[in-house]
Amino acid sequence: MATIKHVPQGVSFDEPGKDSWRHILAGSEATAISSLDKIVMIKPAGRDASLDEVARLLGEDYDIILAEGFKQGNAPKIEVHCSEILRSLSV
Repeated sequence: MATIKHVPQGVSFDEPGKDSWRHILAGSEATAISSLDKIVMIKPAGRDASLDEVARLLGEDYDIILAEGFKQGNAPKIEVHCSEILRSLSV
């Protein structure tokens, strides 16, 4: 079972007392909150999910997904250097 809650105002989620918090507490395996400008999904994991598992939750609408962290995974890595930071470190 999963739940979906629509809110006409801004999204606030997974806080004690909020409906999304109550839904998970009541046994919902996942809950989504939808508003005019955002959709937020909460799915308790019980463990550290892999990058592939989280990417599957996003669906197939994206050609590229950039992820931060997941250092232990086997996904291709990109290293980014900021020249301003590098200059300040070498001074």
